[in-house]
Amino acid sequence: MPETPQYPLQLVFTDSHKPGMPDGDYRITVQQALSFDGHTDALAPGEAARYLYLSVMGPRFNIDPALVKSAFPPDKGVGRYSNVLPHLVLNRSTLPWERPVSGTPDGTPWLALLVLTSDEIDTYGISPQTASVGSLMGGSTNPNFPAFTLETGQSSSDQTTVIDVPLGVLRRGLPALSDQQRLVHVRELMVNNQPISAGEDDLFPIVVGCRLPAYANSADGCEVTVHLVSLEGRADLLNRVNGGDTSDPALYRLVTLWSWSYTSLPDEESFTDYLTNAADNHPPDNPQNRLVAPLVGGGSQGAALANDLLGAGFVPLPHQTRQGNQLVSWYRGPFITGETGTPPDFSAFTGLRSPDQLARYFSQVGMLDVSYASAWQLGQLLTLQNTGVSTALYNWKRAAALMQVSPPDGSLPLAIRRPPPMPASILAWLTDLALLKNVPFNYLVPAESLLPAESIRFFVVDPLWRAALLDGAFSVGRVLSEDAERDFSHLAPLQDHFGGGVVSGFLLRSHVVEGWPHLQVEGYGSTPPNAQTEHFATPLPIVRMERLAPDLLLCLFAGNLQTLDLHEVPETIHFGLTHEQGSWSKAYRDIQSAEERTSVNAAPYIAPDSGRLDITGLAGALQDLANGSDPNAVRDGASHPWWVAFQMVEGVQKVRLMSSVPVAFIMIP
Repeated sequence: MPETPQYPLQLVFTDSHKPGMPDGDYRITVQQALSFDGHTDALAPGEAARYLYLSVMGPRFNIDPALVKSAFPPDKGVGRYSNVLPHLVLNRSTLPWERPVSGTPDGTPWLALLVLTSDEIDTYGISPQTASVGSLMGGSTNPNFPAFTLETGQSSSDQTTVIDVPLGVLRRGLPALSDQQRLVHVRELMVNNQPISAGEDDLFPIVVGCRLPAYANSADGCEVTVHLVSLEGRADLLNRVNGGDTSDPALYRLVTLWSWSYTSLPDEESFTDYLTNAADNHPPDNPQNRLVAPLVGGGSQGAALANDLLGAGFVPLPHQTRQGNQLVSWYRGPFITGETGTPPDFSAFTGLRSPDQLARYFSQVGMLDVSYASAWQLGQLLTLQNTGVSTALYNWKRAAALMQVSPPDGSLPLAIRRPPPMPASILAWLTDLALLKNVPFNYLVPAESLLPAESIRFFVVDPLWRAALLDGAFSVGRVLSEDAERDFSHLAPLQDHFGGGVVSGFLLRSHVVEGWPHLQVEGYGSTPPNAQTEHFATPLPIVRMERLAPDLLLCLFAGNLQTLDLHEVPETIHFGLTHEQGSWSKAYRDIQSAEERTSVNAAPYIAPDSGRLDITGLAGALQDLANGSDPNAVRDGASHPWWVAFQMVEGVQKVRLMSSVPVAFIMIP
């Protein structure tokens, strides 16, 4: 793949990385021979040779979990994976070739993926069973399992895991011999065409499945379980699964070394579909998806005044005063619709002695605004609730006050009196509050109408609301006016620190938060020249990203968010087909530029009842396409696992939301 200036990191695909010595027992013979004057073998007759015995012992019946790097789709993942071939990334580059598969061409990997649907598992009762190695040694015919002998370091009491699967099911989910030879390869990470490290730390073997399990029922989705199985001694099985009756009940027993499960959602419940619906779920008067309530109808002056406040993010809420009066007052949380426009003045929000000092009266509508007063009171209550922090804050304030007491007239201070440093626990608490941690959600979003189900809303953090929250938190032990003055001197520098710069973000309430637990987020402080432009700016730092509920994501950026990219996790390159508007295709990817060119219709290579993909046939079709359209094509590429892997790479979906263009879709290769 060509080097790109923005990302010099490269992925190189290799057929295999075979070990110098496959697993097994070895004998090294050392014998000496002398020669002189043209005569050889001058040893005395019967001279004994010297022997060195050694054993190469790799996994056979079990696998160390540390040898598994990752799986895709991810374990317990939920998403639209109907077009994805599941695969497993291992941590030792030689592992798939460390044991031979007798009766097959040299270099056939002994590890394969068996892909099963929940319907098959339930119908045939396929479940992992624990068995001793000794109970398997003699082999069996029902279920079919080959006999074997133990190797050095193995014991008949060792435990392993097996599954019994009908041959018909294996014909749906296990690769045939020709496919198996093309479904395992090695991926290497390089920088500027040079290996990152001298060892194997950046060599990863990848085992790919042969089945699109949700193909036959992509409209309904399905649950999938994938097993990493051993093919040692199973040459006959690799030949038998290549075609035949998919209802054949003959049982075959397989050693399973690793397994994981995921859920493929119906096609209409895709990543982009969810985010498109969330971006489109807003009232007509809120096209920018701001965190505001729907406006009220009518053309009266009262409606106009109310809409001015609603459009600024306020909501009317019940309010009981200290005297017991029942009112309705306006409240707005820390998330506002845009920047304040002028640098905030924190002086009025520091050193207060009562939240009443922050209550405002809207004379036009005859109602109170209790937003900042509520923030101040909340900060005080949260800190009092945290007894460790409140006690430490009170004690520190007393110590600081004593340090500021002047010595008696005429006396000399024995030392320079400085206030003690603020304890780390207090600073950490204030830092968390500045990021709005520990703030109840109903203070952030006071009404569900601001953030309905399946919606996304953008905002800027109000620095004055945050200043009121921090001053309330810092008010513990503040009684006299002198206390307020001292608190102001301590907190004012922190207010400037926490309030410096714009903080903006979004709230996403959608099934995509729960369904894609590894959702990736990048925010930018500008918009690209067009929706498809990549690497157009440096991403804004994320200062907080947290799932507040299973379907609710909060993300805060240091800066004014203008462009937001949300995409599936590209933690591993994954493999599959392109599925659009009911058609299945695979594009030939140019070896030089990595760009996709003309596509072939992939449907003839997919078994309609099971979704099993004929990898060998599809690779041949891509090879024919390459030979006819690309003068630089690799002429025998279809026979190489690296070439097949390169062609089968699929991108992940990305949704881009911009301040000027609502939604754009990008595929990350």
